[in-house]
Amino acid sequence: MTELPENPWATRQGRLARAEQFRRLASGEGELAEFAKEVLAGRVEPHALVRSPVLSDEVMRTLHAQVERWHALSDREREEIVAGAEERTRARIEALAEAAESAGSADEPGPPEEDPPAGPVLRDAW
Repeated sequence: MTELPENPWATRQGRLARAEQFRRLASGEGELAEFAKEVLAGRVEPHALVRSPVLSDEVMRTLHAQVERWHALSDREREEIVAGAEERTRARIEALAEAAESAGSADEPGPPEEDPPAGPVLRDAW
């Protein structure tokens, strides 16, 4: 049985990188930016994106189109992409974690100042 490699996102560096990704998304506009702000505020978990309809039909159509593009690739093309995925993922995590540390945002993100200290609102609704 093949041993699975360690999940690079589960490491300290991976958590820093994920937080940096959400900070960057939150600085933009649109549905993904709003979702990222909710994650950073602690009102929703990142995996809620795949469990609940937090995105509009338009955004979901775009995501489904990307899935269709993947399925349209040849086996050889998919194998090439997968072969380099771990290295690219680790390089991306390293770069994002370094950016977070150099920006002084290496701590776990907390709620924005304007949010009341009421805790995670959406989690309580389920």
